[in-house]
Amino acid sequence: ESDPLPVLRLPPYLERLGVKKAYLGLDECNLETERSKIINALVESLPPSTTVVNDTVISEATQDSEGKMELLGRDGSSLGKFDVVVDASGVSSRLRRTRFTE
Repeated sequence: ESDPLPVLRLPPYLERLGVKKAYLGLDECNLETERSKIINALVESLPPSTTVVNDTVISEATQDSEGKMELLGRDGSSLGKFDVVVDASGVSSRLRRTRFTE
């Protein structure tokens, strides 16, 4: 196994301001996260009995006494209890608010 490569990315707000990758030296490295490779590696490492759910709106998340996360959908119905939840919704994520207080 090799060490992970660093990820250098030009934030979109800098692009909107007209900053170019070349100004910052990023044109030479041009490394960005390849999400599909990360997702595929995670999914391939799961046992066959694992259920993966994508593109789901979460309205709330709670943790039970056994440490499992119960996720509620847009209409408030339970989507199930999970051992692991991976959220890539960003800083406005409802799940982030259940884990981090700001």
